[in-house]
Parts: sequence; C-alpha cells; structure tokens
Amino acid sequence: MTYRLGIDLGTNSLGWCALKLDDDHNPVGVLDGGVRIYANGREAKTGTSLAVDRRNARAMRRRRDRYLRRREVLLQELVRFGLMPEDEKNRKALVSLDPYHIRATALDEAVPPHFLGRALFHLNQRRGFKSNRKANRSAGDAAELGVVASGHDNLDSAMAAAGARTYGEFLWQRHRLDPQSRTPDQRRTRIRRNDGQDGYDSIPRAGI
Repeated sequence: MTYRLGIDLGTNSLGWCALKLDDDHNPVGVLDGGVRIYANGREAKTGTSLAVDRRNARAMRRRRDRYLRRREVLLQELVRFGLMPEDEKNRKALVSLDPYHIRATALDEAVPPHFLGRALFHLNQRRGFKSNRKANRSAGDAAELGVVASGHDNLDSAMAAAGARTYGEFLWQRHRLDPQSRTPDQRRTRIRRNDGQDGYDSIPRAGI
C-alpha cells in the first residue's frame, strides 16, 4: 500500500496525517491522523526558554572555536612572511616582549620582523568589532550618544594631553608610568575606529 505522511510541526504540538494513495499517487482516503501536545519549552513563571543555558554555552564554544581558528591562521601567515619564528620555542620567547613598547618604538625606528609579528599577534588577541547598530544615528553631545561615545571623547583628550600619536603609543606611555597597574579603569578604554586604523597603519610604514 502506498501512502503519504503529512506533518505539521508547531511550537508545542505535532500534527500528522497519513493519506492513502492510488496507483497514480493521488490521495484517495485518510488512513489515520492525530496530534501530540507537549510542553512549550519555557519556564511557567518567567516564560524564559529552557534552552537558554544550552544556547549560551553553545555560543560561547563557537566564539572560542572561531578565536582559536583565527589565531592559528594568523600565526601561520606570520611565520610564512617571516614575522614569527618557525620554532615554537623561539615563538614562546617573544611573549616576554611588551607589544605596546614595540608599537611605540616602531613609530620612529625599524624593529626586528619578529618583534613586529609579536605586536600584530597581540593585536589579534585584543581585537574587537565595529558594530553597525547605531551607524545612522545623528551627531549630538556626549550625554546623548551614551557611555561609549563619552569614553571616545575622554580617550581623545587623554591621548592629546599625553602627546601620543597612536593608541599603541598611548598605552605604552601609561604602562611605563605605572607598570604594576592592573585596575580595570586603567586597563579598559574605548577607541574610535579611525583612531585604531591610524595606529595599525603607522606600524608597517615606520617599523619595517
């Protein structure tokens, strides 16, 4: 006997129907059908999905996997272009170098290729992303633009006061004044895209 099974999958139900078919595969009758009701997968009181924890854990694993793949590809390219040693032991020896010092030094004088590779590898570890959620917002004062824009302005002022040409040089000056500092307000800053771009471009031009 030939039949066709139809399924309707809902958020908390599953409907089905089996149709009998003739020799030309046209429906000629209903064999059986039904529906199954099950819990909708949410907390009864809060309405929160029961899959939230699993989804968050999965997202964290994916971010970690992407980071590790990105780091591995970058390391391979740095080795290929002579910016990192091929020997792993020699690569680990570069960890003791301060990448901010390298970025500041490279503005005025050439640095060894492996030093430059160390700075680039460190940039990859500290990279962020450019959000487009507020790309079309109109300009206004810092209070209206929020905490992020206010942080941008504060950083611009601090860099100007320190005479820092790039973000990397600014971080090196700050770290040199207080090398033991690890407090969050001194280590975390907010940077505009154009500031970061200037800092990245200036190293290859002056440092190689």
